[in-house]
Amino acid sequence: PGILNVVIFQSCCLRISYRPDELKPGEILRSSPELEHLALLPLESASATESLKRDLGCALPPTLLIIALVFILPLTGSRFLDFDCGIPGLRAETLLLFCLATPVQCYC
Repeated sequence: PGILNVVIFQSCCLRISYRPDELKPGEILRSSPELEHLALLPLESASATESLKRDLGCALPPTLLIIALVFILPLTGSRFLDFDCGIPGLRAETLLLFCLATPVQCYC
């Protein structure tokens, strides 16, 4: 119970995939003291998957806007973001992309 997969390699190594909520690594080590090299791989918990989905939900909308501004908007020939923002060389498009990229960098 708790062990999902066991792989034995030719070099006398053993890899065990297990569920950490059902079985502790110490229990596996105590049950097989003759093993020298043991790699324990805990299965990713459901909370990690939910966290990843939540982060993707937060990062996806700004990412889609960045894709639209960088790839789709130039195809239309629109130049409405082509002006300086008070600082010479700082274009409105650059400032907008910077603002949209910040939350994506925090979640990815």
